[in-house]
Amino acid sequence: MSGQVENPPPSTTREQARILSITSSAEPIYLDLLKQLEAEQRKYGDALPPAATEIQIAELQQAAQREFALDLPQGYLAFLRLSNGLEWDGVCIFSSSKTTYAGHPERTFFDLVEHNIYFRDPLDMRDYLLLGSDDMDVYVYHLPTGMFEVRDRVPFDNLYASFKTFDELAVHALKRSLKLHE
Repeated sequence: MSGQVENPPPSTTREQARILSITSSAEPIYLDLLKQLEAEQRKYGDALPPAATEIQIAELQQAAQREFALDLPQGYLAFLRLSNGLEWDGVCIFSSSKTTYAGHPERTFFDLVEHNIYFRDPLDMRDYLLLGSDDMDVYVYHLPTGMFEVRDRVPFDNLYASFKTFDELAVHALKRSLKLHE
């Protein structure tokens, strides 16, 4: 199955069709939290960013190869296929490219490659890929171990949580943004 909804019901919105297209193949464990966040954002006139297109994902992968000589985690790319980044209440998961918020041209979404160029500049940070952050912590992929980690911004050596998959990290981040602390 391609993961695409061939004929969504006529009353289905674009956002619902996007979520249905993901859930029809393999439902990510964070999907219900993402739906809760989307409902919360609607209360304030905001919305999740649109899904990244396959072209945007291909361009992101090429940029990551060019800049860092690495392949991006598939779980992160699957998240971008639902929402091209995320920023809500201090929690951020980087988008595929620098984009502006719908209805807020003065605000821009954080871009994975650009942020990692600066983040990974000190040589001791080359073992990490920065995926996002919140007010206190950074969300990183530790390349040597393949673990997704939540670390203090300062000092970075403090490891707060470690996960085997990006989906687990996304659950952590979404719970933070929804104030559902673990």
